Amino acid sequence: MTASQDAPEGPVVRVAAGSTHRADASAVAEAAREAAETTTVRETGPTGAEALEPLLLVTTAEGTAFHARPSPDAVADAVAAAEDGTAGDGADAFVAAADHGDESALPRPRTGR
Repeated sequence: MTASQDAPEGPVVRVAAGSTHRADASAVAEAAREAAETTTVRETGPTGAEALEPLLLVTTAEGTAFHARPSPDAVADAVAAAEDGTAGDGADAFVAAADHGDESALPRPRTGR
């Protein structure tokens, strides 16, 4: 496998899950790959929030939307929305969203750790 430090040019979809949900995560990733034209799709490790896994993270220039346990149809819709620039329009379709600002890490609560 080769790795690149170059930033992808289009949307990025990550499918996060631990070993308990690996089969479901693989199905979600496959649905994303089938729907993707310009989107980079990657499978990642667990988030620590097992109840949300597999967790689909859809990142565009505007931010990242988090989709908990999405169906294959929801995955295809999320990828299509990311590619056509309407990802933020379906706000009821995802569990959370984060504006990136100048940060390169996932959002953290304002208080606590």
